[in-house]
Amino acid sequence: MPSSDYVVPYGFDFGSYMTQAGNTDHYNSSADFRTIMGFPKEKPIMALLLDSERNYGSSRMKEGWIGDEVFWKSGIARLEYPIRRGIVKDWNLFELFLEFAFSNACRISSAEHPIIVTDSPFVRSKMTELMFERFNVPAFAMINCAMASCMHYGRTTGTIVTSGEGKTFVQSFYEGYLLKESIVKMEVGGWDITENLQRMLNQKGHSFKTSSDFEVVRLIKEKLSFLKMSEAEMMVEKEYELPDGNIINLGEELHECVEPLFNPHLAGLDCLGVHELVTKSIQDCTIDVRMDLYRNILPAGGNTMISNFTGRLKCEVEALAPPNAKVKVIDDASRKYSAWNGMATLSNMSSFQDKWYTKEYYEENGSSSLLRSCVNFSG
Repeated sequence: MPSSDYVVPYGFDFGSYMTQAGNTDHYNSSADFRTIMGFPKEKPIMALLLDSERNYGSSRMKEGWIGDEVFWKSGIARLEYPIRRGIVKDWNLFELFLEFAFSNACRISSAEHPIIVTDSPFVRSKMTELMFERFNVPAFAMINCAMASCMHYGRTTGTIVTSGEGKTFVQSFYEGYLLKESIVKMEVGGWDITENLQRMLNQKGHSFKTSSDFEVVRLIKEKLSFLKMSEAEMMVEKEYELPDGNIINLGEELHECVEPLFNPHLAGLDCLGVHELVTKSIQDCTIDVRMDLYRNILPAGGNTMISNFTGRLKCEVEALAPPNAKVKVIDDASRKYSAWNGMATLSNMSSFQDKWYTKEYYEENGSSSLLRSCVNFSG
């Protein structure tokens, strides 16, 4: 984009649970909202309510709600999630979600801002077509979300441990290059932890059965769950007040629900735990870069905010690493937002400006060269 025509890009980090968005000239996202949609359980009842509801810029929005408002309508709404395990499961739902994002949550015209997104949930060609053909954006780019997290940490070398709502994956970079042999993942994420906690609470005699109950359990998890640093660690019961005012007591389930991150067999999965993924990612790289990677283990995503995550990860990786390896897990307080922050930083660098996929280029070439629209450090 020529400097004389420069307009501040707008960025989106679409996650399975939370979407972060904002002008990329700010380090922190300005519009965070849930990647969730609600549709009426009973249309005759909803018809009486919708007369007073807001129109989010699309007549289709009158059929339900999107974003944070869904939580307050959960008693009368059926919940849908447009992204599951990092994949867009329904592009029609996702298009509707984008309409809400532009017109209400972010309050911008998509035709006036270059748009940059993290690429992990998307089929690149489909996302690019949607941005140009449906939302008429002037320019578009996608960035590897692990690379964006690296930028957040101010590093070009590191092993990124991303654990979000749908999955956990590990990738290593060296001097800006993605080491493709280092990519490993497991299908354990925040959704699974919430499901574990929901099942454990129901086994104790509580009743958390509906989709709205699931959201309540998620809040309990986010506020109170933790990882044990050792088996000898004492457990202290905690209280939690439910939305209806009732108070429940919570104990061992607060750490047992999270333990599958490190011991996935507890959830019936035959795969490596997160500490083993980190070790494999590094050990699968060439021997000359491994020590640098062990010194730069970079957590990213909501699950890494669970109490004791970084400390537990360091201890477990140290137990598997070569004796001469110095293991360092960077404990950054804003790591939950690392992908968005890194994306914002990168999109404003002068060296990035020739990486935009412009509308003119799209009209001339279509989706035939989409690899150009997803950049790495070395891109």
